Amino acid sequence: MDEEILETAKSICACGAEDEALLKRLCAASAQALERELREGVAPEDCEGAFICASAWLAAAALTDARLGGAEELSSLRAGDVTIEVRGGANSERAAALRRSARQLMAPYTEGGGFFFCAVKG
Repeated sequence: MDEEILETAKSICACGAEDEALLKRLCAASAQALERELREGVAPEDCEGAFICASAWLAAAALTDARLGGAEELSSLRAGDVTIEVRGGANSERAAALRRSARQLMAPYTEGGGFFFCAVKG
């Protein structure tokens, strides 16, 4: 299954030879993290297709973030009264979307299904 995760991640993020070793480690770490989140009695083989895709998406998101290296893009600049706005670039938005998709895909198989309550004191 590890090789399938790696091949899927490579196709998602157009991995070159220089990033392959890092991506392989990211795939292994993503798969291990997802495996720890699985509900009791659920094995990666029970949800193999979803597990492979979600692990690959998480690894691709991590590689995308690593490539950014904290880079942000300038979204607005105004000279009068000096206004500068900086936001994450399209790649950071893509990485966040990959993570959301992975979590949604694995929700039926993980503890809590990705749903939680948060109390707010009023």
